[in-house]
Amino acid sequence: MILEKEEFDFIYERLNRKEDIDLLSARMGLPRDMLFNILGRKIVRKVMRDYYKVKPKAKYYLKEWRNGSSILSMAESTNFSPVILAKFILSEMGFNKKEINRMLLNPDSIEEKRLRKEIREVIKEDFVYSPWAAEIQNKNGKAAENEIKKWLEKRGIPFVTEYENKEINRKNGISGKTPDFLLKKTLKIGNRSYHWIESKASFGDEQEMKRDFKKQFKPYLELFGSGIVVYWYGFIKGAKLDPKIKIVEKEFFY
Repeated sequence: MILEKEEFDFIYERLNRKEDIDLLSARMGLPRDMLFNILGRKIVRKVMRDYYKVKPKAKYYLKEWRNGSSILSMAESTNFSPVILAKFILSEMGFNKKEINRMLLNPDSIEEKRLRKEIREVIKEDFVYSPWAAEIQNKNGKAAENEIKKWLEKRGIPFVTEYENKEINRKNGISGKTPDFLLKKTLKIGNRSYHWIESKASFGDEQEMKRDFKKQFKPYLELFGSGIVVYWYGFIKGAKLDPKIKIVEKEFFY
């Protein structure tokens, strides 16, 4: 789905909690998965912005926890990720990174009753940083790439996947950026030929696109030439990255 810039700004401003998703979906007739993705991206940006403000206060949060405050209630009052705040508190308790990750993956392994209950709570509530959320994101990303793979195979366009390319580069001692699909045969659309396809399981707003361009698309252009980018949860109308990049909706591959 393509959104007008003003429409996206309206949505972004009003998306702050999971409860807002159903309200906006019903009010504006927008897909829930798109709204989930936009809210998730907003939360990630906030966590990145506030990370080094919250982390130094870990001793204070641990003290509050020992005085009876729950990790989830503190996360809600701080408007911060419950899982990341739990990591800060667990680290302050003396647990190392490996132990913390094990607790989050298997909260039943936690011996202390109250801590076990609260870690279960933050995992259930956090739909961005919890292990189950990461698993869903990974599954969605792979499903999206599989659609592109089927689309290319159906049209007889040979390609090399990112994984295959990395293996080839590793054996040859080469390092560098690799797109999801590097085409062995040029794909021609209109007057332009394209050499690679990148799949993004996200909504392409201006901030996201600028970040993706700097980290990925620009190196791809320099190494391989023009390419195609698909944002599976939509993007802002009129968005432009570079004339040599074609931005498409997911429907392009169906």
